[in-house]
Amino acid sequence: MTFTGIPLQHEPDRLKEFQSLIRHVHSEPTQMRRALRLAFKELPLEESQRLRDWVERRFSL
Repeated sequence: MTFTGIPLQHEPDRLKEFQSLIRHVHSEPTQMRRALRLAFKELPLEESQRLRDWVERRFSL
């Protein structure tokens, strides 16, 4: 992945980014649902399932 003038040597870890986002918004149910919906659209099936399991273990839904 390359932005104009900024070569990146690695792909960002989307799963970790979504976990960080969910940690940040977990106290706001609407924002949490939006973050999860976005994550499930963007992540591959395997990572979506890992994220779902992580959220279920960490937060009460």
